[in-house]
Amino acid sequence: MQLPLVTTLVFLALASAAPTPETTNTRVVTRYSQWAAKHGREEGPIRLKTFATNLAFIEAHDEAAAGYSLALNTFADLTVSEFVSVAFGRGANFPERAVMTLALNDTQAVDWRTKGKVNAVHDTMASGCSVPDVMADSVASAEAIKCAGASLQELSTTQLIECAAGSEGCSGFTSNFEDYVVKKGIMTSDNYAKLPGTPGTCRLNGTSTSSDLKCKVTKWVAVTPNDSVQLQAAVNEQPVVVLVNAASQAFQFYRSGILAGDCPSTPLDHAMVVVGYGSLQGKEMWIVKNDWGQQWGDEGYISIARDAVKGPGQCGIAASPAYPKLQ
Repeated sequence: MQLPLVTTLVFLALASAAPTPETTNTRVVTRYSQWAAKHGREEGPIRLKTFATNLAFIEAHDEAAAGYSLALNTFADLTVSEFVSVAFGRGANFPERAVMTLALNDTQAVDWRTKGKVNAVHDTMASGCSVPDVMADSVASAEAIKCAGASLQELSTTQLIECAAGSEGCSGFTSNFEDYVVKKGIMTSDNYAKLPGTPGTCRLNGTSTSSDLKCKVTKWVAVTPNDSVQLQAAVNEQPVVVLVNAASQAFQFYRSGILAGDCPSTPLDHAMVVVGYGSLQGKEMWIVKNDWGQQWGDEGYISIARDAVKGPGQCGIAASPAYPKLQ
C-alpha cells in the first residue's frame, strides 16, 4: 500500500522531532525497523512514535486475552484518524429501499465460501472504494447462487467507478452504483479491462455490451434494519452487503477471533459483505469479508460477534443490510 503524499511530507517536516522514551526503546525501534522493511515503508521519528503507541496497545490487548487477537499490519504506523483517511472512501451510505421480511431457516451455520460462491479477497486500498467493490462482489455471489446455469464471476468494480458515478468516481453515492447495476448490469473484470479507453473515464459507448450477467438484477432489497434474525435469514439465502463502523483500533489491527465489545455501532463508515455465520468456541459470529487484502485480519476476513437481540449489533452490522434481487 502506498500512503498519500501528505504522509511523506510529515516525515520530512518533523524529521528533527525530539526523541521520546518510546522511540529510544531498543526493542521497539528494532520491531519498527523490521516492520518498515517488510511493508516497504520509509522510517521516520513521528511514524516511529505512532508505531510504538500502537504496539503497546496491541500487546496490552492480547495479554488481556479479550477473545480476539490483534497484529501489526500495514496500518501499524497510523493513528486511527490517519487509518480512516487511508482505508475509507466517502462515508458509506445506503438509500431508502423496500424492506423484505424473510422466513428464518434455522440453520446453525452457513459459509458460502465452502460452496464456492464467494470471490477471492480484493485489495481496494489504492482507491478506498469499498462500496462499489462489495456491491460487485455481492452481485457475483447472488448470480452464482440464484441464477440457473451461472457460475461465479469476477465482476468489474472499475466499471462501476468509471461508468456509474461519472466525474465523482469512487466518491459516487451508493444509489448511483445500485441504479447502474439494475439498468446496465456489469461486466467481468477481464472483459471490461480489455475495452479501449482512458482510465478514469467510462470505456463503454452506445453499442458496447455493458453486462456479462446471465440473470438481471431487478432491484436492491433492504433487510429489516436492526434485526439480527432477519440478517441471518438473508445470509441463509446469499451473501449480504452491510455497513459497519470500522474506525477503531480493534478493527484497525484485527487478526483473529470474534470481535466483540470494542466496536461502536456508529457512525457507519465502511461497506463489507457477510458471507456466513456460525460459532467459534461456543460464541455466535458473523463471517465478514473485507477488501483490504489478505494480509489484513484473518486472510482478509473478520469474525464479528452475532447478537440475538434487536438493535444495530456489534459495529452496527445489523443497522443497514441489503442484497441484490435477481429476476
